[in-house]
Amino acid sequence: MKHQTNAPKFCLFLLLCLFSYGAVTAKAENKSKERIAQSSLLSSVSNFTSITAMALPIKAVSKASVVSQKSEANTTGSLFLNGTFYGAISIILLLNMISFFLFEEKVFGYFGLAVTGTLLLFFGEDNLSGLLFQDTLFKGTALTTTILCATAGLVALYSSQYLTIKEYFPKLKTFTVPLFLVAAGLSVTHWFVDNAMLPVAVNIISFTLLTCYFGGGIMLFLKNNYSKFYVVGMAIPLLLVLDYFVLQVIGINFLNVSLTAVKVSFFINVMLMTYAILFRMKDIKEETAARKTEMEIFLNKEKMMERDNIIKLTEEMYLENLIMQYDLDGLEIKLLQYISEGKENKKIAKKLNTSEIEIEEMTRNLYNKIQIGEAVQEDVNLLNLQPDFLYN
Repeated sequence: MKHQTNAPKFCLFLLLCLFSYGAVTAKAENKSKERIAQSSLLSSVSNFTSITAMALPIKAVSKASVVSQKSEANTTGSLFLNGTFYGAISIILLLNMISFFLFEEKVFGYFGLAVTGTLLLFFGEDNLSGLLFQDTLFKGTALTTTILCATAGLVALYSSQYLTIKEYFPKLKTFTVPLFLVAAGLSVTHWFVDNAMLPVAVNIISFTLLTCYFGGGIMLFLKNNYSKFYVVGMAIPLLLVLDYFVLQVIGINFLNVSLTAVKVSFFINVMLMTYAILFRMKDIKEETAARKTEMEIFLNKEKMMERDNIIKLTEEMYLENLIMQYDLDGLEIKLLQYISEGKENKKIAKKLNTSEIEIEEMTRNLYNKIQIGEAVQEDVNLLNLQPDFLYN
């Protein structure tokens, strides 16, 4: 019974399949006939237009002219976007250079030079070098490799100054300086030796150099606020630079980013870091003022602990002990005396014939050299160990 009931269903299914197949084939035949008719119609129309073009003065528009018009429109749009990009970056660069001369802050100068080197790289990649230089300069990879190496060195120098790497990681320079020298040597060698592996090696070493300082910024992420700006601002541009200038040159398709994406990330980075440098100036001034206050408290505390140091002779002996213990030079001795007297940075700068920024930097170095932070932490730990009833 089951076979008898399933047989009509199977036959009906078979009929539906045959019907659908016939409909599809018929539809395909109709489409082929329509295509033949359309082709014949188009050929007749083309013949008619050719005849009328011979008889009448009608201007025929070719496909090549339409493509050329579209390419001209695209180049005009790209030139407009490039002009907007380079104009905006140039204005920000001018503001950084003005700030460098106004505030006498080295970070502005290093940052401006790094931005200039990056703009030269983009000029070469956009084939706009003919606006400033000869076209033959950027046709080879030797000049581009040299500019890339120099730009990486300037970014490393700016990062070191911005993050105050010398204060936190003084031995990092012993690793990064040889890296830059190797990259510079390979870039110079590429001017005389035409080897495809030389620019690849320079790009890899340059990116390694930048990664060292980016790692330093990550390690300082929780220590100060301006390091956070650096890490956030450099993360995406470094990733895109790695993909565009290193991986794509080798032939690895990781993100396959375009030059436009690299330029957009660079523009955002320049905007963010310009504000970050100003924020860093304010943060460092507050930090320096706090350290100076701690130094004054430390010096006064040491004087008070010596009960017999009331007279001037014993005060001089106390300073001499500090000088002998920490091997201070002449400027550091004078700075220590002026800080112990409670003088302001402007007056100290006038007395030492230097700028206020140099006094702030010398104060930070002297703070670390005398190890005042450790002494202050010992006092805090001593207070925390005291029982509560002494303060009630």
